[in-house]
Amino acid sequence: MKTKALAASFKKMGLEHALIIDGAGVDEAFAKAARNMKHIDVLPAIGANVLDILRHKQLVLTTDAVKQLEERLK
Repeated sequence: MKTKALAASFKKMGLEHALIIDGAGVDEAFAKAARNMKHIDVLPAIGANVLDILRHKQLVLTTDAVKQLEERLK
């Protein structure tokens, strides 16, 4: 995945200052493309923390991330 294509997709969705949390592992190509974007961060569910969540205007969780966070917070 290329940064330019990912940026265009995020722009369509209105994601400009977002934290994206995935399940146990994050797709390497996605993470690499997102790493080049200002104000976009990607974390695995195990790395999710309050500080990072509060630093962003938008939070995106995958279905796997929600399941893992539910288990972690029980």
